[in-house]
Amino acid sequence: MAPSTRAVELIRGAQAVGRDLLEHEALQLLAEYGFALPRFEVLPHGKRFSSDYLAGLSYPLVAKAVSPQIVHKTEAGAICLNIQDEKELRDGIRDMETSITERAPQAAIEGWLVRPYLAKGTEIIAGSIIDPQFGPTVMVGVGGVLTEVYRDVTFRLVPLSAVDAEEMIGDVKAQALLDGVRGLPPVSRVKLAELLVRLSTMVEELPDILECDLNPVICRDESVTVADVRVKLKNQ
Repeated sequence: MAPSTRAVELIRGAQAVGRDLLEHEALQLLAEYGFALPRFEVLPHGKRFSSDYLAGLSYPLVAKAVSPQIVHKTEAGAICLNIQDEKELRDGIRDMETSITERAPQAAIEGWLVRPYLAKGTEIIAGSIIDPQFGPTVMVGVGGVLTEVYRDVTFRLVPLSAVDAEEMIGDVKAQALLDGVRGLPPVSRVKLAELLVRLSTMVEELPDILECDLNPVICRDESVTVADVRVKLKNQ
């Protein structure tokens, strides 16, 4: 099955100017493949935005800088969480501008990505890399702030079947986390497996994706929602 025209346009457009996908572009790419995503808007930088930009979004919100030079937003002070109203949003953007000027002065800000602040859930990481010997692979494991602590991830080669995806999930060591801990509901293994198959299909159809990082994926009840995404492209 061929990729959508929009998916190809997003990748070709970024490659034409020698960069990876910006986060809102990566979200648009995921939308083409049916991933569950929070609604988002990109506010303009350098001028006041009207409340119309926020139509359809409900507080609390998260705001992040859109910049090709900022990969790790927390370190650059380029993210603002749990925003309760429009005043807090405007104040948060001003504070992020100040932090970026101080911590990442080389960064060009192209806008501000705003999305709902997602309810707490079990945080999973999913992604893909190209193995130099075997080709595209898909990964899943413990996500969020615990990713670097536990390094509990498992890999499979692309293409991935539903059975492969379910086996991957079963190979994660932290099964107790997937079964629900500290009041959190268990992860829907069926929905998470569907996400992994979508990811496999996407990277198989779009060979210019060098790396894709979905972290965290918020799993709560029967929902599996991508909160943050980074897509690195092959150079052209």
